[in-house]
Amino acid sequence: MPTYTYTCENKHRWELTRKIAERNEPTACPECGSDGRLVIVSAPTIPWWPGCTRSDYKERLRHH
Repeated sequence: MPTYTYTCENKHRWELTRKIAERNEPTACPECGSDGRLVIVSAPTIPWWPGCTRSDYKERLRHH
């Protein structure tokens, strides 16, 4: 199951491991009890592989 980051109006942040279908369900802040909102975080893109150069990557993108 993925881990999601939440925040509340008091700027507290916490993480929960939940099913994808449950990610938008309400959750209370463990510090103050106020409603939490899901923080949208994008995963980093790591385009490099062993022996790859920047021009190799650009060439590969051109063919996709």
